[in-house]
Amino acid sequence: MEIRELDPNVIKWPEVRMTSYFSDEAAELFQGSIQAQGQVQPIQVLEKDGELWGIDGMNRTAAAVARGDKTIAAVVVQGEMKDLFLQNVATAFQRGKPRPTEMVKVIKYLTEDEHMDSEQIANETGMSRDKVEQFWTISLAQPAIQEALDEDVLGVTHAYMIARIADGEVQLRVLEQQATYRWPIARLKEHIDSVMGRVNAPPAPPPQPAEVAPQLAVCQFCGSTESPANIAHPPICVGCSGLLHDTRRQERQNAG
Repeated sequence: MEIRELDPNVIKWPEVRMTSYFSDEAAELFQGSIQAQGQVQPIQVLEKDGELWGIDGMNRTAAAVARGDKTIAAVVVQGEMKDLFLQNVATAFQRGKPRPTEMVKVIKYLTEDEHMDSEQIANETGMSRDKVEQFWTISLAQPAIQEALDEDVLGVTHAYMIARIADGEVQLRVLEQQATYRWPIARLKEHIDSVMGRVNAPPAPPPQPAEVAPQLAVCQFCGSTESPANIAHPPICVGCSGLLHDTRRQERQNAG
């Protein structure tokens, strides 16, 4: 680690990073302080393969470039790109207010590109492991969840709870409801539990067919009512059929 005077124009700033943002009033005070006193605290820079990558102090560097400063004081360290991002996370909350989605992107980079787990990231940055895992889960959610997080429609814990819903369409539906009602954490949890209970409920069994009363048939000779299974259909000609019919009717009359 060493302090150098660097040309602010040659310092590169990674696209995925955390930057401190100020309210309009705070930004005005920041600019006034820089104009009056210049740079008081050195920025932090990582040197890798002859290139200079900014870790912390992008706003101060931009102000130096705007003033036309030829040099800017910087603490320069040697390391790998993951060291840049870990240090970026560790220092981002010390000045201004970073956007939560930038934290989401940095955690996703450290996890996917640098193959770090939540415990490693937590140990290197000072964040809690639970908070690291919350940001990781949010990184897998629908983009609208992250947009709502940036717009202060959701807090980090709210976004995490919605992001845990596996179905993307259900995520968006719950997001819309949360944006409307602004539930506290406990109430949102109850609502998600209710929604997921309905989504995961087993399908209702199909309705049982109604019982159909058996259809009975009448014997054409004796007139008795029988099940169709008990009715015979002999292949006889029309003449014999008539003869049988007359004979059976005569027997009934004689018996009566």
